[in-house]
Amino acid sequence: MFQRVATNDIFKGIPFGDSFCLSRLQYTDDTLILMLANLHMVKTVKMILLWFAICSSLHINFHRSSLIGINVGEDTCANIAYSVFYRFDSLPCSYFGMPLGSNPKRLSTWKPIIENFIRKLSMWRGPMLSITGRICLIKSVLSSLPVYYMSSFLMSKGVCNILTSILRRFLWSGVAKQKKICKVQWRIIVKARKEGGLGLGSLMSKNISMFFKWIWRLNLPDHALWKQVTIHFYSPTFENRISKLHGHISPFWKDVLSILDPNSFISLVLRENIKFMIGDGSSILFWSDVWIGSNALRSIFPRLYQKSTIQNGLVNEMGQWVNDHWR
Repeated sequence: MFQRVATNDIFKGIPFGDSFCLSRLQYTDDTLILMLANLHMVKTVKMILLWFAICSSLHINFHRSSLIGINVGEDTCANIAYSVFYRFDSLPCSYFGMPLGSNPKRLSTWKPIIENFIRKLSMWRGPMLSITGRICLIKSVLSSLPVYYMSSFLMSKGVCNILTSILRRFLWSGVAKQKKICKVQWRIIVKARKEGGLGLGSLMSKNISMFFKWIWRLNLPDHALWKQVTIHFYSPTFENRISKLHGHISPFWKDVLSILDPNSFISLVLRENIKFMIGDGSSILFWSDVWIGSNALRSIFPRLYQKSTIQNGLVNEMGQWVNDHWR
């Protein structure tokens, strides 16, 4: 029904240039409808939902439906909501347990996760457990609690230190607030067993690895919705491992780019484990990117690289393939 009214220009969602228009997103039993801040549009949406209720005999509770304004004044949003008997919320708010419009750098955003850690620990008899039992609980329960947040928010060092201190105290004392002498440094404990640790893993490393999925999602087909929205806003390219941006940078995308800092260890690991599929060579660095063989040419031929006058040259600037030979 939404598709039909959108096709006939009765209802319009949020336009993304001339490429497409986004009007709705659906998650399990919930529907998120996107529209311009217009009373006529909101009335049209309510009519569609009422038609659906009549056709399906399913009652829709409009008092549980929220109208949230983005870059819209609260008075305007409230007047529209009261006109159609909706309730309205303002950002920041919670949607499926995810805080929308919150600053992930603030401690208050992560407060539910910290409280959840402490609440879980208060239910366990930690001092009665052996070290092995505590390790199992940390791996299977505590380390999984912040995963939902970490998939969308890059935690600050302060939040990471708070959560890590709770894990560390529980491991050695069995409770969250009691201090006890740590017999082994935490940086060793989080290492894999084959490296001499207990395999608990670093929360910050897990957070960064989850953010890699957003970089990887740029490999999705061109018709994928997330890729279309991202390309429209940021037009990302990956020359020299840094995504060039056009226009306003959102806090989320700025955090995604921060893990690609060329001076970071993470960027080095990424560079050493990714290989480019050669096309026209217009976005692949001849010396620094792995596009032929299993290593970058700068590491295979260091002396030639030092003498090169075009160290940042692209593949298509340095030659071409002729009969399976490079010239």
